[in-house]
Amino acid sequence: MKDAKGGQPPPGASSIRTKLFWPLVVLLFVLVSVVCWSLPSKTSNETSDSRFISQGKPGRWGELEYVRIAIELPNDFVQVDEPEGNEWFFPGWDREKTIAFLQAAGLTASQTAMLQKWESTSAGCRLVPSDELLWSLSKEVRAKIYPELARHPANIDYYNAFAYREERLPERLAYSGLREETIRWFKELLYPQDGVLRFADVDILLRRISDRQERVRLVKTVTRRSSLLVKLKVTPDSDIDQLVEYWGGGGRAKDIRPLLESLARVPGGTKIDIAHLLPPFVRKRIYTFPFPNSDNTGLQQDCHWTSLNFWNDQARPTFSSIEEMQAAIEAEYSPVSEKLADADFGDVIFLQNESGALVHSAVYIADDIVFTKNGSGLNQPWIYMKMEDMLPFYRAPNEQIRFLIYRRKAL
Repeated sequence: MKDAKGGQPPPGASSIRTKLFWPLVVLLFVLVSVVCWSLPSKTSNETSDSRFISQGKPGRWGELEYVRIAIELPNDFVQVDEPEGNEWFFPGWDREKTIAFLQAAGLTASQTAMLQKWESTSAGCRLVPSDELLWSLSKEVRAKIYPELARHPANIDYYNAFAYREERLPERLAYSGLREETIRWFKELLYPQDGVLRFADVDILLRRISDRQERVRLVKTVTRRSSLLVKLKVTPDSDIDQLVEYWGGGGRAKDIRPLLESLARVPGGTKIDIAHLLPPFVRKRIYTFPFPNSDNTGLQQDCHWTSLNFWNDQARPTFSSIEEMQAAIEAEYSPVSEKLADADFGDVIFLQNESGALVHSAVYIADDIVFTKNGSGLNQPWIYMKMEDMLPFYRAPNEQIRFLIYRRKAL
């Protein structure tokens, strides 16, 4: 198996740009806000919860209820006062090749004249596009230039561009508190790539907004992480043996059974957050961000590190190489299937693109819900996602993604 980008966020994955938010990592491990993605306003016949709760598909895991939530950064840890300048870098290119590419992408002669501070060396061509130029680009031109910039980590704005599912964008903006003018500017800067809408021009938009609180609202909106709050319904009629068999893997049945049996004795039944049924590794991290360490181990906690540590009481410090990760898989896991329908609780699902690269991994929980960390950055939280919500960030249009499902041997 080949891995993509050696632990960096894979193509199509969204991540928060470290350079913009470095001051906030000091307390990100515990200080997060959660916002409910509200459904239409309740009527007089509805309870308060009915606006948010969706019913899962019943299965061996029982009856699940979940609500989509958004994990949001706290105000005090969002840095918006010093937006950085723009820069484009084309490794290995000279000025002539760069100009030819930009003009082929759709830049007019007048737009090309807005390019500033050209620097062409043996390393490549570096230049500064003016804000005026960036605002003048059409979505079609952005969609040609920005993916080329995104190929190189030096172009951090583009390499780590935010990504949104187009059908979910109105929902995100409806509860942002942003002014209509700001929303209009934001939409002007979106561009399509790999089946999602991307946003890479945070700094130029911040420079256009004069009100600091509006800047904060913008950053909190574009950096929200969609997740799920998941509960298991347990009633006197629930099949406790079946629930224990499903949720009690990894030798945890003795701990799971007394809890589930106590819930079944509650008249009328009750609900429990599934975090209480998951291994300690998950309970400690769900909805949180990595803690920054002096040895930078937090930066190495990517999707594969997360998936392979799922069952471990004590997380391994790091998988320092692809070879080490492969050795762990071969020693501790067995291939099960390439069909998502065959995945069981705790199975690792690797996503392999058509070139054979592993672009992501996540752990199957139940009802097509996975436990995932979408990138290696300190500002990527551990969350639950539906597979249908996660896949668009790792699959290019018309690309076939292969599922490689592995199961822990000791279970």
